[in-house]
Amino acid sequence: MTENETCTICGKMISTKGNALHNHYIDDLEEYCHRSGNITVREGKMFGFYGWREPDLFVFSKDMKLKIVLDVIVSEGRKEMKKKAQKINRWLQSNSISAKIVFFEPYEYVDKRFLSNDLDYFRRKFGRTPKSYREASQWTQEIWSREGLEVTFVGESDIRGILQGAVNIK
Repeated sequence: MTENETCTICGKMISTKGNALHNHYIDDLEEYCHRSGNITVREGKMFGFYGWREPDLFVFSKDMKLKIVLDVIVSEGRKEMKKKAQKINRWLQSNSISAKIVFFEPYEYVDKRFLSNDLDYFRRKFGRTPKSYREASQWTQEIWSREGLEVTFVGESDIRGILQGAVNIK
């Protein structure tokens, strides 16, 4: 793995060491939220989840209504993602908040870096082999939805569209 990569959203050269890539994507997403007139709380603590520095962004409307709970996923397994989503969902429900749970997964990056290594896992998990992480995320979203867990997955092309005004997460 190289130490630097070109960001698949903004085109800047960024480090892949430590959390630099993860934090860069949060920067890009936060910029979009601010440009759209939203207020964000970055890595805020959810009451009742002491010591947990997630999710990555709480997105509020101008009137301080929580709209989106957003988490950036770079190399986490589906099991860990589901636990996060369930924890967020429990918190939202216990506080009677109807915000959307959104996972940002940089598909173009993870396809290039991890897909070939994860094909066996996906084949066992889904009984078929995805062509991309986006496809695996779509399958995951459908399965979780049938289980009553509503999560939206988005990737770089979605964010580029959001930044250009062509796509909107409400």
